[in-house]
Amino acid sequence: MLRGSTDVGDWLLEHGWDVSVLTTEDMMALYDRHPPEGIGDGSPDTLFVSA
Repeated sequence: MLRGSTDVGDWLLEHGWDVSVLTTEDMMALYDRHPPEGIGDGSPDTLFVSA
């Protein structure tokens, strides 16, 4: 169980998992995608976790 503000990636690492965590911007860049221009924060604050 996660308690407090423990990051899910850190928690998984501490429990022996191999983890990859990407921000929305990093994930979009992998697919040559970019947030629309002119929008201050054009992508949601989401983390993509693979374990």
